[in-house]
Amino acid sequence: MGNNRRVLVGLSGGVDSAMSAALLIEGGMEVEAVTFVLWDASLSKVAGDPKAAAESASRVARALGIPHHILDAGGGFKRDVIDYLTGAYLSGATPNPCAVCNREVKFKHLLEAADSGGFDFVATGHYARMKDNGEGPGLFRGIDARRDQSYFLSLLRSDQLDRAIFPLGTLLKDEVLRMAEGRSLPVTASESREICFLKEGDYRAYLRRFAGDRTEQGDIVDLEGHVVGSHDGFWNYTIGQRRNIGVPASRAYYVTGTDAKRNRVIVGHREDVMRREVTAHSFNWIGGMPDKEVFRCDGMIRYNQKAAPGTAYIESPGTVRMVFDEPRFAPAPGQILALYDADRVLGGGILA
Repeated sequence: MGNNRRVLVGLSGGVDSAMSAALLIEGGMEVEAVTFVLWDASLSKVAGDPKAAAESASRVARALGIPHHILDAGGGFKRDVIDYLTGAYLSGATPNPCAVCNREVKFKHLLEAADSGGFDFVATGHYARMKDNGEGPGLFRGIDARRDQSYFLSLLRSDQLDRAIFPLGTLLKDEVLRMAEGRSLPVTASESREICFLKEGDYRAYLRRFAGDRTEQGDIVDLEGHVVGSHDGFWNYTIGQRRNIGVPASRAYYVTGTDAKRNRVIVGHREDVMRREVTAHSFNWIGGMPDKEVFRCDGMIRYNQKAAPGTAYIESPGTVRMVFDEPRFAPAPGQILALYDADRVLGGGILA
């Protein structure tokens, strides 16, 4: 890092960002922290006190002895995350708000704040790694396979990643918890949620409150179009869902799709949600597009699934078709396709 020693840390008040700041301080970096207030009081009933995280982060900053800045990012968060999530569900897609928020809100505002304050780098508590493998800086999986968050970072542009530091990327979560306890940091070990602005992570409760005019009942149909049940809002269902469909059957039904225009939920069986081929648009190449239009790699279509091998076809600079060697469970429009070369993240795009 040479003489560039100033780092702005995104501090949430949780254990991961707190330990990231602590490790940077102990490594001799000049560290300050920033916390973004992401929503206003209008969401308090479903999201909680918008300033609670800032207050928790302030306690951590005081314990670490570093300056702490609190900035309002609510406008961008409402537009780029909340409205995006709402629109996606009401169109029948399955959004990935965390990945979009990282690119459009968190890292965007973090880097803007860093530029305003004259900081050289930004840092977060993500479990991922930035390293140079001889081809320039690249994004790599975190060492802890159970906590690796590189999937959620795959939409970040190279210029956003070039100044990013992930101090926890070479650590296991259990190590981080022990280290925080040993430093008596005023944090809890609670896990972050993918939909961070919802207290219970329940997007359905949010949509019932803010999209009540779309709660009309409709039909649940099988793949032949036969009505097998009814629903009270198609957006309550996501592709691959098996539980709480409400249709008794000798073989378990799985949601295979939703039809927003006809207000229908479509169900089939497990084999009907398995797919070998997916296509992603708005693909973000980290470190540049590969020089081959067809190449072998691993693909990941859900955070809770392992990456799997297959062949990627670049159909245009922003469109990638991935053919997996074996069928994958329930790829859903709106989710992320992240491509990997071993541990290196090649990039990510939105499933069509």
